[in-house]
Amino acid sequence: MWQNSQSHPKYCAPKFLCYNIFMTSANIKLRKIRRADLKYFLKWWRDKELIKLTSGITEKSTKLLAGYFLDLLNNGKDRHYLILLHHKAIGHLAIMHKNKDLFEINIVIGEKEYWGKGYGELAIKQALRLAFGRLIQKSLFRSAAGQQARHYGL
Repeated sequence: MWQNSQSHPKYCAPKFLCYNIFMTSANIKLRKIRRADLKYFLKWWRDKELIKLTSGITEKSTKLLAGYFLDLLNNGKDRHYLILLHHKAIGHLAIMHKNKDLFEINIVIGEKEYWGKGYGELAIKQALRLAFGRLIQKSLFRSAAGQQARHYGL
């Protein structure tokens, strides 16, 4: 680890301790969901601990869950992305359009080993750049439930 700018000026500002310089938004990618991503959603939608933090609704039928996934995939109004960390799927992010000028971001880090490490924040930053850039949105509505609400100070 570089301790200051004299050790390695390219990565560190003077008098700042540099840490985790590789955790940047460059490591996190948002990719539109594809049919082949169903396996991730099935895993996450069946995880009881994860479900408690999100909808609270458990469903065991693969056919019904696959139908939910196809609804996401074919939704022309909202945008659904897989969150990738170094090409590994770790979660799902959705940009949900409330009206022509307002949207909501929903996020789930489905892979538990990546919880609490800041990857959700990086994914949200990328989604905001996308939403306010290419999608030309004017307002954001943020909602969170349970553990997420406490995390975001709601």
